[in-house]
Amino acid sequence: MGVVFSPSFGYPKSRLTTYALPITLILIPGKSFPENPKKMKISASRDVVRQIEQLLSVKKYRDPKRVLDEVIGLLHKERRYFWIGLYLIVGNKAVRVAFRGLTPPCHEFELGKGNVGTAGETGVVKVVPDVTKDATYSQCFIETKSEIVVPIKIAQRVLGVMDVESDRPDAFRYKDQAILKRTAKLLATYIAPRNNALTRKLKPAARPSAAEAPAEKLQPESERASAERSSLPRKAAGATARV
Repeated sequence: MGVVFSPSFGYPKSRLTTYALPITLILIPGKSFPENPKKMKISASRDVVRQIEQLLSVKKYRDPKRVLDEVIGLLHKERRYFWIGLYLIVGNKAVRVAFRGLTPPCHEFELGKGNVGTAGETGVVKVVPDVTKDATYSQCFIETKSEIVVPIKIAQRVLGVMDVESDRPDAFRYKDQAILKRTAKLLATYIAPRNNALTRKLKPAARPSAAEAPAEKLQPESERASAERSSLPRKAAGATARV
């Protein structure tokens, strides 16, 4: 409901020049004045972070990987990102555990390689306004014009990386940076006590080395044949063959 201020008329001209004009309030049903756009943006940003806090604070048992997937889905939906992915550090690699957008060909990055791997190694946020001018950028989508990578860390220990890409140049300004940095802190607190459980399934299955392989598989063929002959039951002395 809006409010319109209107002077009351009917006073003699002398009184109008001597006294302040009275003000009449006229209420117009259904009419509203626009709010401050800056305040609206701040409110929207806080609302996204608040929803993420609620997702991560649910006390009942839930699959941690599913919770992370829901957080990434919420960011993708509310911020309308072209692509967003979450990587966890497993050994010397950053391995993707959740994403929204097109299916990328890049499932993992070695630490120090590409912007994701570099953020996983250094723990430093990187904003790329134009990916065509960034030598470290590893292209997964031809549509990508700008990128931001945000490490997820506790103190100096990097647990993972959020990678967000846009099909618009210079898309990640202060508001998105603030939302993603705050989200990274929340995720770090959530992931830290669950890190072993989350990364256990991501570790590659250990393959036995040549030194650990069974001895018979390393024997030369001639030795294996000799061993097989020696293991056959021998005929008793003086035994006659059956016809």
